[in-house]
Amino acid sequence: MDVEKDKKLDIASKKLLCSIRRYSKILLNWRSGITYLLCLLGLLVYEHIPMRFLQLFFSEISAKIHRLSGHDAFAGDTYLFVDGFWSQISKECTYMQLFFATIPLVVRKGTIFSNVVRLCVYFTMILSINLIRLIITDNLVLVGVSQKIAHDLVSHLTYWPIVILVFFLWIKAGLKRDQSTRHKQDKL
Repeated sequence: MDVEKDKKLDIASKKLLCSIRRYSKILLNWRSGITYLLCLLGLLVYEHIPMRFLQLFFSEISAKIHRLSGHDAFAGDTYLFVDGFWSQISKECTYMQLFFATIPLVVRKGTIFSNVVRLCVYFTMILSINLIRLIITDNLVLVGVSQKIAHDLVSHLTYWPIVILVFFLWIKAGLKRDQSTRHKQDKL
């Protein structure tokens, strides 16, 4: 019985070591280093692009959605007023820092068209999730939750899963690239 457990443990240890090697090969190679630098560059680009048009967009759309749900709401510049409370849609509330920082993780080796489509879908997903986040935050405040708690809670529950998902999809693409490279080398 102990011999069988030792064999299973040995197999599990070998699989774990193999996985660690594969992931570290992807995360710690020169391509990954360039990707990380491009992510930082994306954040620098974000800092220099005015997002006022998106702030106005989110405040207007949020006000319209609140009015459709029966609330007294209106947008005044980048401010949103709903049933007696107000909030400001800041540059960070657009989630564009997330978009710009993760562009290098979303773009894949392939055609320009497929990458443009991928980025458009990703951009739309970010906008949609952010709009839902803003509406949920406002509704939590309307039922009595502190604005700080509602904002931070919903923001963390939406922001970090997106980052983690994009990062894991990037790793998965790296694993596929690594396997296809290894497969081509084996054929030679």
